[in-house]
Amino acid sequence: FDFLILERPVVQFLYDYDKYRSEDRGLYFPKEYVVGGLEARTYKELLDGLNVALLNPNVNLERLRLMRKRFMTYDDEKSCEVIFKTIIRYIEGERSQHESINS
Repeated sequence: FDFLILERPVVQFLYDYDKYRSEDRGLYFPKEYVVGGLEARTYKELLDGLNVALLNPNVNLERLRLMRKRFMTYDDEKSCEVIFKTIIRYIEGERSQHESINS
């Protein structure tokens, strides 16, 4: 998911997909719903996918944008700033409440 924010090419290495889906924890969503980048199940496919992604950084860009919109609607370049300001407002609010109680 980190590369979705940056709109960088993604190669998802799903070497254990079948086992994970059927024998392990399973999946929350169908694979087609969450796989935004190139898909690889073998090392050869992984290397081929990396070559494609390096030569064409915009490969599957529309699909990656769809994944970003689907899962990261509220993430942007100001997310950390928003969180920081929210925490500061909370701390200042707590401090002013304690000051009024102790006065």
